[in-house]
Amino acid sequence: MRVKTVLNIPIRELEDKIARQALKNGARIPKSIAMDIRKRSREAFENLKEEFENSSITQEIEMGPKSNNISNIVDEPFQNYGNLFSYIGFEDGSNPIAELRQTIEESFENRVNYKGYNQRNMKYSVSIPDKEIIFSPEKNPIPWAKGRSWVAGIERGISGFAKYLIHNDKTSINGSRSGVAIQTKNPIRSGSGFHNRTYVSEMIKNFIKNLKNKIRK
Repeated sequence: MRVKTVLNIPIRELEDKIARQALKNGARIPKSIAMDIRKRSREAFENLKEEFENSSITQEIEMGPKSNNISNIVDEPFQNYGNLFSYIGFEDGSNPIAELRQTIEESFENRVNYKGYNQRNMKYSVSIPDKEIIFSPEKNPIPWAKGRSWVAGIERGISGFAKYLIHNDKTSINGSRSGVAIQTKNPIRSGSGFHNRTYVSEMIKNFIKNLKNKIRK
């Protein structure tokens, strides 16, 4: 099911006489407003995509297995040479960010529907990027964990820090999925050094806030 947000457009922002006449005779004003909302919704979505591209998480993973740890999600002792690509265990040569980028684009329908009005407001439902699709394990799986999404893992946590082995010069390791890191059979350190962080879900919240601000302009 597509997730929707409902926008209330105050009728007082319209010319009262024209608004009343349009509402009485047809859907001219509601339709024109819907077209404007759709335009502003697309603008808000472009802002979301810009936020996605500028994210240190996005950039770090897209740089591949030898990227620097610019997101600081993987903690000591890997601040200088560990990275999310090798920690999550993506296949060397794969591009999970390109796949996520496509998923985000496909999740947004930009549909706007007029839902009616009362004395104060017109109501419109607006489609927003679908978090369920973006977090789907089928769309963005953790390579070694069937049924789990790495996008959700960024926000909720991904185990394996105690067994994460990567050389400080990122030299190749035989049997490594990413080419530079492996999970050892036994723990080589204690504690949890993976700091989960809001990622795409925060961008969707910002999209909704941004859209509502655009509508009020």
